[in-house]
Amino acid sequence: MTLGLTTSSIVAQDNIDEFLKNQPIIDVHIHITKGYDDNEDYNKINPNIDIAKIEWMRQRFDQNNIVLALGGGPMKYAKLWQELDKRHWSGPRLPCNPLREQDEPCESELPDLKELDSLFKNGTFKYLGETSFHSMGIHPTDERFNPYWELAEKYQIPIGFHADAGPFKRNMEETPNWNEEYGNPLLLLPVLEKYPKLKIYLMHYPGRYFNECIEVMKKYEQIYCEITAVSMFAPKERWEPKVKKLYEEGLGDRLMFGSDYVGTIRKNIEIIYNLDWLSDEQKRDIYYNNAAKFLNLTKSEIKKHHKMVE
Repeated sequence: MTLGLTTSSIVAQDNIDEFLKNQPIIDVHIHITKGYDDNEDYNKINPNIDIAKIEWMRQRFDQNNIVLALGGGPMKYAKLWQELDKRHWSGPRLPCNPLREQDEPCESELPDLKELDSLFKNGTFKYLGETSFHSMGIHPTDERFNPYWELAEKYQIPIGFHADAGPFKRNMEETPNWNEEYGNPLLLLPVLEKYPKLKIYLMHYPGRYFNECIEVMKKYEQIYCEITAVSMFAPKERWEPKVKKLYEEGLGDRLMFGSDYVGTIRKNIEIIYNLDWLSDEQKRDIYYNNAAKFLNLTKSEIKKHHKMVE
């Protein structure tokens, strides 16, 4: 006897598990942070709480066929996470928030340019973001960011741009200058005019700025998107038609998979799988192929990723 599951739900789980066999997944939205002593998911895994969190994430990756993950955070942990698990494409949050516990240690809002150049050049860092312009109350066109856009364009570093007004539950002591308008992706247009080869993906489609996301994506073919948070917390009838709109506008091949919140990889995998109007091929594109194209993965890298989940 199976408690708490109907026959139909068991069949559904069997179907998705069968679908995911040999299916590599790229997660384009994780958060790199310190370990938290009070987190019962992983605080018993290792005496070093920072290592414990990384090992716990490694387990989540193994269980969910994650072959590559893009994530930003404090420089200290961005270096550590990618060092201990090469599936991480890490980089600094831009800018980091010295008032926010999740960003500890945030010694400077912006990373040292010379060091970042070196880390991008030698391949240690391969990511920039998630951007926090909205939470910091700093406009994306602020000239202080120009050298970072220049570096990202030079090395073709993917940038995750927070393209929504939320989250709506927040600690205002940590974000006293919050300005949700700075999550509008149209504010990136002057940046893209100056740095037209920037590789940016828009996080949290289809939130408040879903029309603006489409406008930017239509203008620049290298701009992609993902649907984290909105698809997990908002009613499906609110966001699903807007995801369909993405396909109607011919932009479905730029939708990528992400999880965002710690421990929600499987739930987000199921969200994509349960969009029954998508073909199996389109689902596989979201899980892996679209991101592989966005990241310019080589044939050998793609072959390796498929080998990892056989």
